[in-house]
Amino acid sequence: MVRPTSADDSLATGNSIPVTAGSDTTSRRNGQFGMTTAQVEPSVRHKSKRRPLKLERYDDSSTPIETFLAKFNNCARYNEWSEVERTAYLCDSLDGCASQILWEISDDATDVDIIRLLRNRFGNSNLMERYRNYIAAAANVVSRCSCFARRFASF
Repeated sequence: MVRPTSADDSLATGNSIPVTAGSDTTSRRNGQFGMTTAQVEPSVRHKSKRRPLKLERYDDSSTPIETFLAKFNNCARYNEWSEVERTAYLCDSLDGCASQILWEISDDATDVDIIRLLRNRFGNSNLMERYRNYIAAAANVVSRCSCFARRFASF
């Protein structure tokens, strides 16, 4: 941890008691959970003063996967989640068909592994293939119907 070198620096970082380089802070308290000024990390002080962002649920039907992943990364960055927290929140946010991925991952899977599975299953590259197959099947049905209609009309 980097200690401020002057009283102005300590006030800028949010410390209530100035800390100078090399000073003994064990007897000084800042009133936050009984920890000394030097023990309180700036990110912890900043994190505790703001409301955390809430991650939305993902069910693969209402939101594109890339939009959800952008929101997930934004929440993770803003809330300062660790790798373990990122994985836990990602798993918890999956609903519907997307939650079936949880059956396919190992116990030590990370958020990167889960995101790879989500992109493979619900990403744009597979959507293109899915729509091509759907259109080809629909065209096949239309051609059969028109052929049937021509044969029926000849009777």
